[in-house]
Amino acid sequence: MGLLFMDKATNPIEWIKQAKAELDVAEHLNSAYYPKPLEIICFHAQQVAEKSVKAVLLKQANGTSIRKTHDISQLLDNVDINECPFDEKFYDYADELFPYGVVTRYPIQLQDDINEYRLKRAMRFANEIWSWANRFICGDTAENSQEKNK
Repeated sequence: MGLLFMDKATNPIEWIKQAKAELDVAEHLNSAYYPKPLEIICFHAQQVAEKSVKAVLLKQANGTSIRKTHDISQLLDNVDINECPFDEKFYDYADELFPYGVVTRYPIQLQDDINEYRLKRAMRFANEIWSWANRFICGDTAENSQEKNK
């Protein structure tokens, strides 16, 4: 029998759905806007990764609260890799995505450093982390994950 979560804030399915919504927004902005709002898209990519890892942690914690941080590397440190293994490259992804979740909220210098190349990397990293988390939260089949993400 699956776990019952009374609070949306501790429900991993709600977190993975929110991460997917962030991913959808980033993809929409990336494809529909010109000029592309690079810093906003990268912010959403960081949010995808952060919320995806938090969803995994919430599932592993059986719905109890988790540490509040935007540092994806710190969150990854808390994942039980025996239960939900991930590639070490996720730490590199986390390090590259981290500034987008904090610095891009304000009109300062980092925005000048974001370009199309970095945007594509951020989107790829977000997709990979979300896919990993979604498989763990919703199961391996595409049909199962689509059904739970409605």
